[in-house]
Amino acid sequence: MFDSSSSYGATTVVPVHGGDAQHGEHFDNVPHSKRKLGTTSVVFLIFNRIIGTGIYATPSTILLSARSPALALLMWLVGASIAAMGLAVYIEFGTTLPRSGGEKNYIEHIYLRPRFLATCIYAFYGVMANLSAANSLVFGEYAAHAGSLPSSLPLPLLPSLPTPLILALLALSFNLLLHAFSVRLGLGLSNVLGLGKLAFLCFIVIAGVVGMFVVKDSPCTGNAGTYNSGCWRHKYPRSTSLDSWHNFWEGSSEIGVNSFVTGLYNVIWSFIGYSNANYALSEISHPIRTIKRAAPLALLSVTLLYLAVNTVYLGVVEKGEMMGSGEIVAALFFRNLFGEATGKILSALIALSTLGNLLAGQFTQGRIIQELGREGILPFSPFFASNKPFNTPLPGLFTQYAVSCAVLLIPPAGDAYLFLVNMSSYCNTLINTVVALGLILLYYSPSVSSFFSSHSPSLPPSSMPSSSTPLISPYPRTAPFPWIAPLSQWYPPFRAPKILLIGFFISNLLLIVVPLVPPAPRPDGGRGGVYKSLPYWSHVVAALSISLVGMSYWYVWSRWLPRKYGYRLERRVVYGDAKDGDDGSGGVNGDLPIGGEGGEEVDGGRPAVGAVKSKTKTKGVSRYVFRKVRADGSVASS
Repeated sequence: MFDSSSSYGATTVVPVHGGDAQHGEHFDNVPHSKRKLGTTSVVFLIFNRIIGTGIYATPSTILLSARSPALALLMWLVGASIAAMGLAVYIEFGTTLPRSGGEKNYIEHIYLRPRFLATCIYAFYGVMANLSAANSLVFGEYAAHAGSLPSSLPLPLLPSLPTPLILALLALSFNLLLHAFSVRLGLGLSNVLGLGKLAFLCFIVIAGVVGMFVVKDSPCTGNAGTYNSGCWRHKYPRSTSLDSWHNFWEGSSEIGVNSFVTGLYNVIWSFIGYSNANYALSEISHPIRTIKRAAPLALLSVTLLYLAVNTVYLGVVEKGEMMGSGEIVAALFFRNLFGEATGKILSALIALSTLGNLLAGQFTQGRIIQELGREGILPFSPFFASNKPFNTPLPGLFTQYAVSCAVLLIPPAGDAYLFLVNMSSYCNTLINTVVALGLILLYYSPSVSSFFSSHSPSLPPSSMPSSSTPLISPYPRTAPFPWIAPLSQWYPPFRAPKILLIGFFISNLLLIVVPLVPPAPRPDGGRGGVYKSLPYWSHVVAALSISLVGMSYWYVWSRWLPRKYGYRLERRVVYGDAKDGDDGSGGVNGDLPIGGEGGEEVDGGRPAVGAVKSKTKTKGVSRYVFRKVRADGSVASS
């Protein structure tokens, strides 16, 4: 048993009466009453995050990249396989380090030298790359179409703005207020929209199958021309993509490596979110058991739906129309089957689907920023780490809201939507590569992993824990000599199969390199790639620039400023409402020196998840603060 009297959010635990930890939730000191996410909520948290606008907006771009229906479906299969491999890796990390924060925890756990470099880089990815701007704009466009609203609306004291932009800003504001004031209402609405989204996609599949095999051809009239396959409603050409093996593969020889990978990025973007539960593990009931059940179920459901929906798209919408449809392939699908009058109903349903994606995305993104604030890395970290005033991560939620709104207020044009999609996918690929490499280092290169990690000494065989008992090691994570990195210990309740781990790493590595290969020109002499005007490498440069910003921030904060002003950084643990510089714990966890004089690195380590430190009760949410300590021992500032 564990004492659960500590305030919500503390990340250490104290065994009571010598009890053993049996589940991951005991290693993140959150009372069970505060853990509001069960298996169903976690399934829909992942389901809603994955299924947003991708299945409605990207199939045409993917077919344009693939040039043939067969390769388009193959891209979806490859993307689903990469997502499945990644899910296995993230389940291993999530069950071993069951606390909110996602990749931030995993990168920080493995890559400790140079201290906080990886965390600083990830912090900027968390703030700048995980945006809801693109999806909120799609919500605005479909909602405006569903409501037959004018193209722009006059605002008091403000210039006239496009209606989709206004609706996008309102959607982001609604999400912010809902998640800030009531976690229960936000999750409830997310679950309802998830059920509606599931029913809608199933309806698309059923309607497509009926249309392909039951509805008879109509002769083409008017401007529709003559098609061997006949027409829908006398004027919309029927698809022949699935009529023969030749048609199924027609166009495959036109594809280049760059185009294939660019299309694959759109598929991967459509699967982003399979690790969504890892960002909110502190709020999941029985997180280890729940994530092992809910995450595979959610991903399998999404994969089957994606393949089925894309198949009926190809069977109902003519190939040429689909390739030129941009982001409205779903509208063409419903137009062919039910006529143009159904467009507004379709737009309303897609808008609700996108709203569910926004709810799931902003729910976890705010918690990522909160965890970064608890590390003391961000400026004004106490503000970002706070749960005040509604016991929700309002500062993190507001930060994501503000950055997304700022991006929206730059009028999107031309390739903006596709650029945001590709940049987000590339950033996600970079992070996945680093995470997978870290797990490989732990398993296959003890000498290398001992350089990157600082963990406990090896345990005797008799004390090796089972897969469901201590998650890392019952010993403190810092060795007796903190400047010497001992061999790490890693005891996950779930182990990703090695073939999936290596496959995930290699696939992401290829996805990093191949976009730098120039795209092949099209047979008609047109511009290669999927962008209309931007360079094919623009999203790569943007993603890597975020890394450079994070590296620059780390160098100035932890190296240049300490050397210039003659101080070293010391990290201290703060509990509850304790002020910076006061550990707030009655002596539990004092100074943790991490920066030597003049910026020299001193590896002070960090407490292990689940480490037994004291029976002193903490006073609330634990976080870190940094003190600037001069050579004479005086504190320059907190």
